[in-house]
Amino acid sequence: MQPLQRSARLQQAMEITETPPVLFPSPGLSTSRKRQRKRCSSSAAPPPESPSPDVGSLFASSDDEDDNFLPKDPRYEASREIFQARSREFPDLLRPKRKPITARFISVAATERYKALKHRNFVTQQSISLTEERLSDVKKVVVDAGLIYTVINSDSFQPTVVREFVANLLDVDERDDGDDVYVRGSLVDFSPSLINSMYYIRGFEEDPNWLDENIDQVFALLADNRIKCWENMS
Repeated sequence: MQPLQRSARLQQAMEITETPPVLFPSPGLSTSRKRQRKRCSSSAAPPPESPSPDVGSLFASSDDEDDNFLPKDPRYEASREIFQARSREFPDLLRPKRKPITARFISVAATERYKALKHRNFVTQQSISLTEERLSDVKKVVVDAGLIYTVINSDSFQPTVVREFVANLLDVDERDDGDDVYVRGSLVDFSPSLINSMYYIRGFEEDPNWLDENIDQVFALLADNRIKCWENMS
C-alpha cells in the first residue's frame, strides 16, 4: 500500500462531518511567508533498519485505553542499538569529511552560532495528559492524526549539547536520507525516517506542491475539521 500524499490527506479532512468548535492554543504562526493566504472562505552504505510495529494498529481508535500506548523505553533502546550497530559495521559513517576545529564544533561559523545561542532559553516540549478528562477532545485529534507519541513521554535534555547540535546544524554532511550532524566527536543521524520511527509517525509521500495547499484546509486537518480558518487558531 502506498502512503498517502499530504494533499490526499487534506482532501480526506475536508470530507469529515462538522463537529462543534473547540478552542486550541495559538501555534505561533509565522508571518514570514510572502505567498498570499486565503482568508476564511553523499552516498554511503545504508545503516541497519529499525524494527517498527504495525503502525496501523497504533492508531486504530482514540478510545483505546491508556496502557495501549507503547512505552518509550523500548524504542529509545532500539535506536541506541541501531546507532551502535552502525558504528561497528560502518565506522566511516561516524567520521566527518573535514576535520572539526574542536571536539564540540565542526567549524568556526559553528562556534559563532553557539555564542549567539548560549544565552537564549528553550521553549520546552509540551505534553498532554492521557487521563485528564478536559483534554479528551485534544487527545482524540492528536491520536487520529497519528501524532500522539510526539506529545507524551517527553524527556529532560542537556541544554549545552542541544545548543551545540543546533550550532553545527548548518554544517551537516548530507546523506541519501537526511543529514549527519557533528556532535562531540561523531556524526549522528538526523533524518525524517529516524524521527518518524522514534515517534511512530505514519509515512507519506512528499507532495512537491505542498506550499500551494490552502492554509485553511491545513488547519482543518490539524483540528479534526473543528476549525475552518487559520485565523481562528489565534
